[in-house]
Amino acid sequence: MVINIITTFCLSSDPVVAFENMIVPEGFSKQLIAVEPDIMDPVAFCFDDDGNILVAESFRQEKGVEDNRSSPFWLTWDLALQTVPDRLEMYKYFADQRETGMEYYSEYEDRIRKLIDVDGDGVFETAEIFADGFSEPLDGTGSGVLAMDGMVWYACIPHLWFFDTDGQRQSMFGEVFGVRIALRGHDMHGLALGLDGRLYWSIGDRGYHVEFEDGTELHSPGEGAVFRSELDGEGLEVFHHGLRNPQELAFDNYGNLFTGDNNSDSVDKARLVYCVEGGETGWRMEYQTLAGENDRGPWVKEEGWDPHAENRPAWILPAVDTLGSGPSGFVAYPGLGLSERYDNHFFLCDFRGGADYSNVISFAVEPKGASFTLEDEHVFVDKVLCTDVDFSYEGKMVISDWGQGWMGNEEGRLYSVWDEANQESGDVSSLFRNGFKNLSVKALITLLEHKDRRVRIRAQYEVAARKSTDEIVAALNSHHQLGRIHAMWALAMIDRKGLVSQMHHIVPLLQDADAEVRAQACRILGEANYSPAFEQVSKLINGDTSRVSFFSTIASGHLGDALDEVLEMLDNNNDDDVYLRHAGVVALANSQYPSMLVNLQT
Repeated sequence: MVINIITTFCLSSDPVVAFENMIVPEGFSKQLIAVEPDIMDPVAFCFDDDGNILVAESFRQEKGVEDNRSSPFWLTWDLALQTVPDRLEMYKYFADQRETGMEYYSEYEDRIRKLIDVDGDGVFETAEIFADGFSEPLDGTGSGVLAMDGMVWYACIPHLWFFDTDGQRQSMFGEVFGVRIALRGHDMHGLALGLDGRLYWSIGDRGYHVEFEDGTELHSPGEGAVFRSELDGEGLEVFHHGLRNPQELAFDNYGNLFTGDNNSDSVDKARLVYCVEGGETGWRMEYQTLAGENDRGPWVKEEGWDPHAENRPAWILPAVDTLGSGPSGFVAYPGLGLSERYDNHFFLCDFRGGADYSNVISFAVEPKGASFTLEDEHVFVDKVLCTDVDFSYEGKMVISDWGQGWMGNEEGRLYSVWDEANQESGDVSSLFRNGFKNLSVKALITLLEHKDRRVRIRAQYEVAARKSTDEIVAALNSHHQLGRIHAMWALAMIDRKGLVSQMHHIVPLLQDADAEVRAQACRILGEANYSPAFEQVSKLINGDTSRVSFFSTIASGHLGDALDEVLEMLDNNNDDDVYLRHAGVVALANSQYPSMLVNLQT
């Protein structure tokens, strides 16, 4: 279905007023590029390779996607749910609480809208329905969408959907996400492409229950988490857990993964979380129900949420810092389109229910030991009820505007914001439009050093898909740090898919003069379970930088028994760097028998 509507903005003053009230930095321009009815209730969006915008729209807020605060009659049931089918049975049991019974849950839908700028004037005047009909009782909210090379991934509880190049959809894992109701908005979000060639996404504390053919499970019905898998769904695993409501995910240039996690409407604050292998942030959905003197239970009483608390439980890995109040959309600056001031910066939507007090925040992170500190936090775009933010391939920032309030109201806008002095230099649209599949291997290797991270990632994915090993290995000798790192991970991708190990090309990099290259080599070798590198990896646990020590320690737990080296590191660290402590715990948990760990207690 195609809706060819030339939107007349003057028909409604609301979008125009909202657009005019939005404040952008000095030297920037702004444009209203889409408005209702072409876009309504936008939760998240992305760009496809042709520059079209795919928008995840939700019409099911309190109209099929419920909230325990407005449906308290089933709270004790919800707390007991263990699988997604259990939730459906709960709906049926309480069907008499809805005026139309079970039909209530299918009266409205979530969907994906496709917006097209036909004439190239920057306004997306043509709207299509890319996919709809997400209206089963268990569905929603659809709140994550990602497009690459004609394929699309869509996060809509209880499924992660995949659309092939013909638009045919299939559920990648079945009905496994969203065991509980919890609160509205605590859904599945954050689809992102990792430096490692994997697909990453997040879920709020509605939880998950996944059963594999070998009888193993991923089970946590009241916990938010970050997942990862191969692009085809193979190798699904939980990467970081104990989150409350992580929305979007964002990687920096070195593959460090961050998310914004919301507060629980108590004394706790929203936080910037550095997500790491085996990370545990400490939240459980059940805490939301606790009030009075035991408000939010140990999350508040034991200061589990507070990244600066001195008495926080040691099993909780602290956030980087507090940030914002309602984290939603989140993106890392790709590297082109803005001034150098914004190199290595992030942009976070702070959604607070009204445009007057919502904004897009910019900040950077700086290394501190094995983790990071928050730097240069400031409001970038002000007075906009933003749900998501991203960068177009033309070098412009694009922001989605919910309209007003917390509930869906069939309003929605998209704005573009750009730096007049730098936008043209950020235009990489021709590369994406023409396609990386049409480039030579030589051109792809060159693009591993491109200023735009998105270009580097896509060049890496394509050269890995071609298994151009000789050319990739040659790129390891480049003088360009990021180009070398992308080449390393291209080899890791080939290694995971191929019959011949590529890790012997990575081992020499453990002795590289660049500490970041050494850290990346440890991570790659550990994830590949390349045990011949164990001795060289374990030598880096002590005496190197904190970052190298972090990744070498975790890697050693996958490769062998580095008990003495890990214990030495933990003793020297003396609980000073909690991320190094975490690395030691993960390494011991992966390499030691439980009886040995019991004997280590002091």
